[in-house]
Amino acid sequence: MIYARNAVEHILTGKAIARAVRTHLLDNASVNTHMVFKALKVPIPGLQDKSDDPPLGEDESYILRMVDKIARSLFDEVMNKRKSAEDVSATDVLTRIKDFLQEQRDRMKDNRTALLWLQYLDMADILRMFIKAEQTGIWRLHLRALS
Repeated sequence: MIYARNAVEHILTGKAIARAVRTHLLDNASVNTHMVFKALKVPIPGLQDKSDDPPLGEDESYILRMVDKIARSLFDEVMNKRKSAEDVSATDVLTRIKDFLQEQRDRMKDNRTALLWLQYLDMADILRMFIKAEQTGIWRLHLRALS
């Protein structure tokens, strides 16, 4: 739906590397978005949710709203340059969000299809890391991407 038929053939044969990279990054963003929305039990805008998951309880919903509020305020502080990215990345809220998403990933590993998508997400992260290492010239990041 994003690329024409000939473009897809060029991507798959390795003749359009930039398009292939962009395609993988778009796929990665899409799968990550779907996973986060499912983990938070929030319907994806524009899609009918046919999930059998029970809705969040009142306590869970309150915690989610508080985490959302704090995360938004941290984002605004970084965008307005009142805090550095390093300061924000060390906050407890982001650690809790990261731990929550890791728990969701661990639960999904029992499903073979979900495991395939998780491996794809990991490979796309390696691609992103490699591109960043090449563009910035950070040797240690380059080695980490290749290991």
